[in-house]
Amino acid sequence: MGYSIILAVHIAGACITALVGAYALAMLWRREEGKYSLSASVLGFVAGFEVVTGTLLSVLSLQVTALSLCANIAAYLAIVLFLEAALFVRMKKISTRFPAATALSPIAASLLGMAGAIGYGF
Repeated sequence: MGYSIILAVHIAGACITALVGAYALAMLWRREEGKYSLSASVLGFVAGFEVVTGTLLSVLSLQVTALSLCANIAAYLAIVLFLEAALFVRMKKISTRFPAATALSPIAASLLGMAGAIGYGF
């Protein structure tokens, strides 16, 4: 039962990530400069959340290996970090401070948690 709940939460988080990512692309396209910072922070939070729930699913699953977890997380984070980088570049061009602490800390913390789970030997 716990696995099903975490899976549902993880899928919901993936849907939210897709919406936030699409919104970030639209903001970049329309040059809505006032919303870049918020978008970067929300993307970072959602990405961190997805890494945590993905790690929990891996720990609870008997079929997922550490290698497949790392591959899935790498593919997911490549997309998110591409959007974060695009926001960073655009914010640098307009001399606005990128919210590195709020955008990247959740991702870094979740990756540390994932490394702990792998080190623990899930």
